[in-house]
Amino acid sequence: NRSVSMRGNFDPLVTANSNLRDHFMYGYAMGFGVDAMLFAGLFARLEYEYQRFTSPVDVNISTVRAGLGYKF
Repeated sequence: NRSVSMRGNFDPLVTANSNLRDHFMYGYAMGFGVDAMLFAGLFARLEYEYQRFTSPVDVNISTVRAGLGYKF
């Protein structure tokens, strides 16, 4: 399940000549993850990451990842 939400004006046709490329963007990222051993060598992984960037456009990105792995 994926969702995207936007507030404010959005122009999907912003080009490389736009003055947005001349602005400094800043932000932060944080996340956490858990690995759990299921059987000898087989493990499951679940991760969450949140990123936020601001100026001149505010962007919030949330990512959830799951995985299954085997250690030899």
